[in-house]
Amino acid sequence: MHFRIAYLNTHSSRNKTDDVQDLVKEHNIDLMCITESWLREQGDEPIIAAITPPGYTVKSYPRKDRTGGGIAFIFPSNDSSNYVINTSTSTHESFEAASANLQSSSFSCHILCVYRPPRSKKNCATNEFFLNEFRDVVQTLRKKYTRFMIVGDLNFHIDVPSAPETKKFISLLNEFELQQKIHVPTHKDGHTLDLIITPLSDNYTKNITVIDKTISDHYLLSVDLNTQKPSKTKRTVTSRNWKMLEPSKFSTEFHEALKTLNNTRRLVLELFFELSLLYSLLRLSTIAGGDSISCEP
Repeated sequence: MHFRIAYLNTHSSRNKTDDVQDLVKEHNIDLMCITESWLREQGDEPIIAAITPPGYTVKSYPRKDRTGGGIAFIFPSNDSSNYVINTSTSTHESFEAASANLQSSSFSCHILCVYRPPRSKKNCATNEFFLNEFRDVVQTLRKKYTRFMIVGDLNFHIDVPSAPETKKFISLLNEFELQQKIHVPTHKDGHTLDLIITPLSDNYTKNITVIDKTISDHYLLSVDLNTQKPSKTKRTVTSRNWKMLEPSKFSTEFHEALKTLNNTRRLVLELFFELSLLYSLLRLSTIAGGDSISCEP
């Protein structure tokens, strides 16, 4: 059983409503994360309706201070899904961010969608300023969640590891034991700008794909979450059958042996172990994890 997450910088969803809806249906996407939606706070209700597949919900977090930007999530309505998804947004000076918290009876994962605009006259935030802000966010994720994922367009050329700004970004990921999982171009110019980031301990993501759908200058990223409960592991347990111990024989030999030893706690315990091992039988039992251990003969 899996849950499919996809991410795309649409570079405006306003004139691509059919394309975006087709993406969700064609790739069986359970959570679609969009950056640069270009959706507005008011007046775009018809566009949001057109982008919403039947049985799905759209949560839009527009850019407030100027046009462009914006983050949106598309996911099944709660009454048509086994998962509950709650979304929210947070305010940062150098990047946009919104979260989707996925919850089921047996699995949970926090997904953070990020868009960092390129530096311009309207966006004067330096790389250092962004890294400091982003570090605070990552630190919070690390403390708060066991499973989490960061997706988005961070506008670093990850495919150029020698670039000073890329080195600093990768160093930040290493600092928090995170891994960047996209290693192919995600933009028409051949650079890797769009990322999927998870903890190094991640054992819940699989089937990562990057596809050029030609509806944007960025490519579609897709990843499956393994939401199955881990199967019970079998282990071999060695138990001692004390019913086979002959008390009188054990007592006689135990006291005879004590006469030859210094009266130290360590030697007595070692001798006790050796004699109990000699006069008891060992039985191997293969049991399922979590079951009780029986010592019956």
